[in-house]
Amino acid sequence: MVKLKNTHVLLILVLSLISFVSFTSCSKDGDSETDKDYLDPEITKIISNDLLLDLEKRGMKINRGNNPPMLNKIFLVTPMKLTSRFGENDPYEMGRVVSDYLFNVYDQQGNKAKMDFKSSGADSAKGLATFLSGTDNKFTLYAELSGTSSGVDYKTVSVVTGEISNDGIVDFQYGFVLTDKFGDDGDNIMMPKNTSRIYKDDDHISPFQPQFEFKSMNYNKVNLLDVGQIGLR
Repeated sequence: MVKLKNTHVLLILVLSLISFVSFTSCSKDGDSETDKDYLDPEITKIISNDLLLDLEKRGMKINRGNNPPMLNKIFLVTPMKLTSRFGENDPYEMGRVVSDYLFNVYDQQGNKAKMDFKSSGADSAKGLATFLSGTDNKFTLYAELSGTSSGVDYKTVSVVTGEISNDGIVDFQYGFVLTDKFGDDGDNIMMPKNTSRIYKDDDHISPFQPQFEFKSMNYNKVNLLDVGQIGLR
């Protein structure tokens, strides 16, 4: 009887160990999948899941995950080409090329950073809150921006996505929603509030730059948010 009891106890221990190993393995697999699709809750405070899904449906790549690469770079986007209009009333056709843009990502700590940008025309913006997601060399950056374009102050929720390489950002995309503007009530200079566009770097590489400055300016080219034929001189 004692021998039988000991055998029964041993069998229970073995089965328990097998169950534990199986559970641990499944948990690790689940964590891996969760990591790949993870978005920090702080990101969804900046941009809603509905808006992210809308941008994705319109061709924007969202690189989820909680291990983004270190960016801390200045890069030049040219030619910046429109790939998704804000609607049928958007005066800009698909493929419209706008001013060149410099982006400056700095002070990154993990999934938090700062980002500013400026155009070779009359547009510049600073990040109010900036977070990143991604894995390996692929990243997506989410930012609330406050700026001035063609003389009109504005605020946007913006998404930058791409893959970092030795020479620059590969397959750069920029999507945004104009959340507010101050002036231009007739929408003669800038796109209407609560509308969005998506742009890309059409040559698929946005090279790193040593300085956050343009050597020359071109005010004859329109900016990201413009609806007129040229920017404000």
